[in-house]
Amino acid sequence: MTEKELTSKIIDAALAPIHTAQLLTYLKLTEKRLGLLMDFNSVKIVDGIKRVVNGY
Repeated sequence: MTEKELTSKIIDAALAPIHTAQLLTYLKLTEKRLGLLMDFNSVKIVDGIKRVVNGY
């Protein structure tokens, strides 16, 4: 049985490189592969989503 997990970090301001670094640290510490940064301050929600993959 495989378990799929996702870690997300919700930001209410413009995405900065520090947010990506924080999420990558969370992914490494929790041994997860995939995370999403979501910025709800953008005009379109699609423009405010960034996918972060650990180990690649």
